[in-house]
Amino acid sequence: MYMDSDTNTISDTVNRIAAYLARRDVDELSAASIESLTGKAQFDLLVLLGNAIPGTALLAAGLYHRGLARRILISGGRGHSTAFLVENMVHPRYSQYLDNARDRSEAEILAPILYRQGVPREDVLLETGSIHCGDNAAKSLETVDRMEIESDTVLLIQDPAMQRRSHAAFEEVWQGRGTRFVSWAPFVPRAVCDQSRWDVSVPEDMVPAWEWGRFLDLIRGEIPRLRDDGEGYGPRGRGFIVHVDVPDQINADAELLARRFPGLSRARDWNP
Repeated sequence: MYMDSDTNTISDTVNRIAAYLARRDVDELSAASIESLTGKAQFDLLVLLGNAIPGTALLAAGLYHRGLARRILISGGRGHSTAFLVENMVHPRYSQYLDNARDRSEAEILAPILYRQGVPREDVLLETGSIHCGDNAAKSLETVDRMEIESDTVLLIQDPAMQRRSHAAFEEVWQGRGTRFVSWAPFVPRAVCDQSRWDVSVPEDMVPAWEWGRFLDLIRGEIPRLRDDGEGYGPRGRGFIVHVDVPDQINADAELLARRFPGLSRARDWNP
């Protein structure tokens, strides 16, 4: 069992990393805030990136109905999040969409949620071949070009743990087009500990999201990927993303988690 000071250290560390990864470029999404960033009161395109949190589709539908996006592109094939998305679709809020989900891409699993929320099918584009964040960016660009969709301004919505890296991937792959990307993480998760049992605080409309072990593993693994070095995804590494300035505090936090929890690997559940 952790002492109180240790619990506070872990909680503060996790929450700093989570807040950093959950990139939000505006305090709130409104026509006024969008226009201040892009010069338009409506995004040409909302890109919902395939992830394990079905509530992100509800968010995308709500933004469409508020008139903040003209079209929605769901980008996601079958990747490391697919099995977790299928598990989360068992939740009573989404079980009606579960038919054949195990054999479908993430985009095809999430799309019926949009349709049931009244988003016209003609305003929903599906990209079903991508398998990771960089692939999302590349295949989304291929889809936009093939269908000749206007995309001068694009809103990106992703799992909060992967929002910052996804944004950096789109900036890398789409560079030279002049597209203005705006990130909006669906929420900012927080670690909570009750009697030595750890969990993730998630807004009710985003439940289900992750088990604690899965969440901890995701955020711990994201920081090394953001680095611009031989092991990272930046220009001096694998070249999947643009350069990202990772604050020293966040790097130190990631190193602390790596030392304290060295055995995690896409865990489905974990608690000390």
